[in-house]
Amino acid sequence: MPLLIDGYNLLHMLGWIDRRRGAKALEEARWRLVRFLASVLSPAERAETTVVFDAAQPPPLAARCVQAEGITVRFAVGYRSADELLEELIEQALAPRSYVVVSSDRRVRRAALRRQMQALDCWTWYERMITKRVPPHRPSRSSVADGETRPLWTHLPLTEAEVDRWVRTFSEQNQAEPGKPEQNIPSHLPELFESPFPPGYAEDVEEE
Repeated sequence: MPLLIDGYNLLHMLGWIDRRRGAKALEEARWRLVRFLASVLSPAERAETTVVFDAAQPPPLAARCVQAEGITVRFAVGYRSADELLEELIEQALAPRSYVVVSSDRRVRRAALRRQMQALDCWTWYERMITKRVPPHRPSRSSVADGETRPLWTHLPLTEAEVDRWVRTFSEQNQAEPGKPEQNIPSHLPELFESPFPPGYAEDVEEE
């Protein structure tokens, strides 16, 4: 079942873009989204998944369409927005009834529905994907004792490699030297994974 995803739309819903950290944060957010999709989609589903991102300034030609974790990542170079590229992909799709389009943009969803595709807003699709991964006894939304609601993604299980990396990071930062107070954990931790995107990508994004 082919899957078309409005990349920045989904990232904004997840709250994974911190613009206070500048352009680098956007590049990290894109790679984080690819890793998340790879964790909830099967290899066969990844092969049929295309994520579309806005691009105000063209990245290198060879990088306008890349493969990452088996997923196709496209940048809307030469288009006014990712929505315009998504609409073109929707119009060009063969066997459109087999497609799922993920976007919270009504214009994109209307274009999908006109071709009898399944059109889902980002939150609805996200809940369905998480339900496939989170054990049934867990609630669909998690609340702490004081009533604060936390995003579902904070409860995704980590891989063994990820757990080991976090443990090492926190252990190293909290080893106080004799006679010195315990050090604080830095607000910016090292990247867990190397990004597949070329440098400078984050500078080309239109702010939604």
